Amino acid sequence: MILIFTGTAQHAAVNFGQFQTYKFAPNSPSCMRLPPPKNTEEVKIESILQSLPTEETASKVIRLTFTLSSFSPNEVYLGQYPDPLFQEEAVLEMMEEYRQDLVRISEEKKETNN
Repeated sequence: MILIFTGTAQHAAVNFGQFQTYKFAPNSPSCMRLPPPKNTEEVKIESILQSLPTEETASKVIRLTFTLSSFSPNEVYLGQYPDPLFQEEAVLEMMEEYRQDLVRISEEKKETNN
């Protein structure tokens, strides 16, 4: 169950929200060009601006997080099997039971979240 959670829900929670944070470099700069200030009295707007990544670096991070946050056009979701790999009745029944379990778990989680 942990493997399924990590490969699905946790991965989606981490990946798909990144672009909302990283699309504006000051929200979460990918690097600093100056060392951090030793005390708050040294913090001036000029030093903050000089610390931010260059436009080139920021645009690379923005492109990367946009890609990571995007759904793939050929994405296959948990419990979906686009290619008919199995024909055996017992396997098809297990696959259907698995899909029903996923629906049930999803409904339980929605109730819990409400």
